Amino acid sequence: MLRLGPRPLRLACRLPGGRPLVLLAELAKTTWLLLFPVWPALWLVWAFSAPLDPAIQSRRSQALQLTCLLLLGIASIDVGYGGERVFRPLGRFRFTSQTLGGDVDAEIRCRQGANRFQGTWLEALPVPLPENYVLGLDIQKRDFEAGLYSYLRGQWRTDGWWSYYVYACAVKTPLGTLLLLSLAAGLSIWPRFGGAGWRNETVLLGPPVAIFLLVSFQTGINHHARYVLPALPFLFIFASKVVKPGGGQGKLLGCITGLALAASIASSMSVYPHSLSYFNELVGGPRRGPQHLLGGNVDWGQDILYLRSWYRDHPLARPLHLAHAAYFDPVVAGLPFAEPPVDPNWRYLGGQTPASGVGPHPGWHAVSVNRLHDWTDQYAYFRRFQPLVTVGYSIHVYHLTLDDANRVRRELGLPELP
Repeated sequence: MLRLGPRPLRLACRLPGGRPLVLLAELAKTTWLLLFPVWPALWLVWAFSAPLDPAIQSRRSQALQLTCLLLLGIASIDVGYGGERVFRPLGRFRFTSQTLGGDVDAEIRCRQGANRFQGTWLEALPVPLPENYVLGLDIQKRDFEAGLYSYLRGQWRTDGWWSYYVYACAVKTPLGTLLLLSLAAGLSIWPRFGGAGWRNETVLLGPPVAIFLLVSFQTGINHHARYVLPALPFLFIFASKVVKPGGGQGKLLGCITGLALAASIASSMSVYPHSLSYFNELVGGPRRGPQHLLGGNVDWGQDILYLRSWYRDHPLARPLHLAHAAYFDPVVAGLPFAEPPVDPNWRYLGGQTPASGVGPHPGWHAVSVNRLHDWTDQYAYFRRFQPLVTVGYSIHVYHLTLDDANRVRRELGLPELP
């Protein structure tokens, strides 16, 4: 708790024992490393944007308290990692990202590691963080530098979009919640309603703005809206200003707020328990979500167990061909399967594969939306069929007859199956 004004500014919630939760936040999400530069910057804005109130502690005392809080944050990371190789000299790390490894051939960096700080005055600098924590940050940076294929609104690119995370939050946030945020922004602009003041709101909105700026500049890989999830609690607190204590917000605003809150709850619960695939009604809901986003925004293998239940309830669906996006083997979950035949235009199709070996083929097929719209077009021919059923919102199940298969094979210029 940092006292910056007449009332203490609670920058960290407290556990029953009085220990600040911020110490655990650094262990829960590496994104919160942003707090180390952001909080001092916010304090400077707060402290020097108005005359010092003699009724509160001095700026020196505030600075000391903030410094102690930041040091405790670093200590929490070290303790969480068991003090593993803390204060290792910076020059002794082996990095794989270009940012930390330097302008070394990418293959050499990935195989042997490199270090741009070797031979400079920084190589002896002790790093007050665990070795694996630092290397984890390096790997994450390498992924952002990779230029992997990213998907947005039906388009694949390797250079990404700066607007990706703003757009992702816009389509995956309930419309009622977006309305509450809009109302809160309006109240901040409209002087009649006063509000907490720009200094207070700068402290509140500084961290989420910093998070969005950080991830939006990392366009080498746009796959997961979850990177900006730490920003949402701050935005929810900001939205809460539409409700004033004692109901003083006015009847009209109170009615709109109540309806917006009810709409958010109803929209969210209508998709439960398949919440990962949620998209708001403005873009067509979760059934049309894959037209906007893919990857971990839609399917992370969460519907495999639901597919297993469907499979057990439909004994005629044998054998089942499955193209999944899970990071585990569905056989372990009790779901036997074989891969469907690939598309004849698949980018990695070997030249020795006979025409009879590519799809479509009759039978039962379950295809993840991630595999259905994959940039390699491995199973693109399934987009020519209507699924029999969709398990959750991420796995389409098709039952193709021989006539169905041959119809599409003719369209693709393939010989018909006997």
